Amino acid sequence: MELPVRLRQARSALLLIFLVHGAVFALLVTRIPAIQDRYGLSDGELPLALAAVPILAGVGTVTASRVVRRVPPHVVVRVVQPLICLALAGVGAGEAVWQLAVCLVAFGLLVGAMEASLNMTGVGIQRGYGRSIMLGFHGAASLGGILGAALSWAGAHWHLSLFTVFASSVVMLLPAAVAAGPASTRARTDRAPGAAVPPPPRPPPRPPPGRRDAAGRPARHPLEAAAAALPDHGRVRRRGLHRDQLEREVPGGHPAQLGGDGDRPVRPLHGGHPAGPRAR
Repeated sequence: MELPVRLRQARSALLLIFLVHGAVFALLVTRIPAIQDRYGLSDGELPLALAAVPILAGVGTVTASRVVRRVPPHVVVRVVQPLICLALAGVGAGEAVWQLAVCLVAFGLLVGAMEASLNMTGVGIQRGYGRSIMLGFHGAASLGGILGAALSWAGAHWHLSLFTVFASSVVMLLPAAVAAGPASTRARTDRAPGAAVPPPPRPPPRPPPGRRDAAGRPARHPLEAAAAALPDHGRVRRRGLHRDQLEREVPGGHPAQLGGDGDRPVRPLHGGHPAGPRAR
């Protein structure tokens, strides 16, 4: 199966965008001690500041799910990723605590919107491939985390300032992601020849059925089966028989059958068969 060139380009571009996103997030979380020293945060204030990032990321994810109803997710990715990089640089450039708070709020909201839009874009490309490729995108984000941690280590090793580490990393990573952005939108309608069409959504599960016979039909109660096997005398109605009515026995050991009126049990004859209403 030969994949369209545009589809392969879109996948490669999105892999690069995932990698840059993972690196930017890792740069922030691996420089927490330097952030604490720069802004003079106590051990009690630091967890409060950092807790705002995942909480606001959830808010950003919900917001993005509403935005993409009007704006394609790949457009959200191209707009939000540069803003995340600017928020990261702002964390390194600020001096007051309120500046840190503004940058962290923006960073959390944008990260949530970015991750939701990235996954939506990846699902669209995966639909064109006709097979699962999302694990590759998440693997690229993990590799980006390793890259961001390496850049953070280099800054700490050479005693670079927080702003220098963040700004230089953004200068290196952001142009690659911006250049890859247009390519990630080229496969919105492409589908690989012979690619499997995604199956329609499954209907809601039904309640578990009871026992079934070999043919797959619902198994009847033994008394119902015995009643159905009895020969007809007159016209014995079996429709509407209930299990509690079948389990009542009349003298002679035969299950009670309903008479022609549907209410009265019919007395058994001496021959062993239930008596039905007389034929007209």
